[in-house]
Amino acid sequence: MSNFDAPPPPEQPPYSQPQYAQSPQYPQNGQYPPSQNAPAPVAKGIAITALIIGIVALLLSFLPVVGIMVGAIAVIVGIVALVMRQPKRFGLTGLILGAVAVIINVLVTVLFSLLAGSFVKEYDRLQSPATALPAPDATSENGTENRVEATGAPVALGTSIVGTDYTVVINSFTPNQTAEVLAADEENFEPEAGNAYAVVNYTVTYTGSAQGTPLQVGVRYVTAAGEILEMEDTFAIAPEPMLPLIDVMEPGASVSGNIALEIPAAADGTLLVNAGGNHEGSLVAIR
Repeated sequence: MSNFDAPPPPEQPPYSQPQYAQSPQYPQNGQYPPSQNAPAPVAKGIAITALIIGIVALLLSFLPVVGIMVGAIAVIVGIVALVMRQPKRFGLTGLILGAVAVIINVLVTVLFSLLAGSFVKEYDRLQSPATALPAPDATSENGTENRVEATGAPVALGTSIVGTDYTVVINSFTPNQTAEVLAADEENFEPEAGNAYAVVNYTVTYTGSAQGTPLQVGVRYVTAAGEILEMEDTFAIAPEPMLPLIDVMEPGASVSGNIALEIPAAADGTLLVNAGGNHEGSLVAIR
């Protein structure tokens, strides 16, 4: 090679292929993968309803019967909510509140029934006893025998009428006392047409072992036709000395006084005296 020969030109490096972004891959046959949807919300309407009814039941638990009904509904709705897998905190709370309301209401209902029964029993005890008319034996105040066979025959004024816990003596019966009764208290009413006020004076002695009250003794008027007029039917204050009907009596204590009875003006009947709640009753002649 001569000095004038030129060196061969350098080899050109190979051209690299340019990198292009891959084209997006499209699904074949137009099919797309399923989309990822958000989970459906859990229904909770029944559970919330159970909770609301349970709260209402608890508020009404002190009303007899009503609280039981509402509480039972809360329990049923709460069970339905739990079975349907609704939010447990609502359904279970409503169920528990309903059950508690039912328990409270049962106790309140029982207590209310006991109190009502006791009140009715006490009211009946304070009222005049039944209107049976047999005449039991009686003893006069001076201790001599003045007994009447149980034939229903009236006993005389001043006869001691002996009951289980009380002894009653009708001291006097004064008819046609309308003017005197009206003068005794300005709030006393005029008797009905054909009627008049009568004044009965009697003595009550308590022979029981606890405490008594004259109100437990019944003094009523029996008309000639057999109609019984209750002492409670006469809303009038008697002239003094008035019988203290509500006084508390210790064993052996006695009280005396007047009561007013509105009766037919003819005053041709008899008195019916019940010496305490268990006494059947004795008729007392007023003439």
